[in-house]
Amino acid sequence: MKKGNILSLAFFTTALVLSATPLFAMPPNATPIDGGLSLVLGSCAVYGVKKIRDARKKN
Repeated sequence: MKKGNILSLAFFTTALVLSATPLFAMPPNATPIDGGLSLVLGSCAVYGVKKIRDARKKN
């Protein structure tokens, strides 16, 4: 293998391993729903605005 390929493989492997390790320890019963819940609520809001605009265009 070429030197560049080996270096890029080592870089991506290191990045993958580091991203898989947690940065801080969570309590055993903690459920991280903040990020997912905000995405769902945001997408529901955008869908609702779209439906309202479509209904106004029809009339």
